[in-house]
Formats: sequence, structure tokens, C-alpha cells
Amino acid sequence: MAGIEEFRALAAADRAAAEEATLPHRRALLEASAERWEEMVRKAADTASRAAANEIDREAARVEHERQGNIMGRQPRAEA
Repeated sequence: MAGIEEFRALAAADRAAAEEATLPHRRALLEASAERWEEMVRKAADTASRAAANEIDREAARVEHERQGNIMGRQPRAEA
């Protein structure tokens, strides 16, 4: 999540610089840069969300696999 916070800070810095820019072209470049950082924030947050969901799914599958006794692809030993 540190990356997301860094992206947010960069977007804010570009927005602030855009507000202070006196040249229209410079202002437009800074605003476009801020928009790209904000898009990176959205994409990074989405990726983190999907990664968390995948981890939950993996853990649930592992628990179910253990419950069934099929650890690491091995069938449980037959009782002798």
C-alpha cells in the first residue's frame, strides 16, 4: 500500500504545481500527469483488492484440501 500512498502524494503535488503554473501548456502537462498518477492509484488499489481476494480463495482451497485429507496432491493412506 505504500506505493498507492506515494502515487497519491505525487498526484497531489502535480495538482498543486498545476494550480501555480502560469503557462497554460505547463499547467496542462501537470494536470495530465496528476490524472495519470490518479489512474495508477485506482489500478494499484484494484490489483491489491484482487490479490487479497485471491489469497482468501487460495487459503479456503487449502483448508478444504486439508479437510479432505489430500495434502500436497497425496491421497490419504488407507487404514490397515
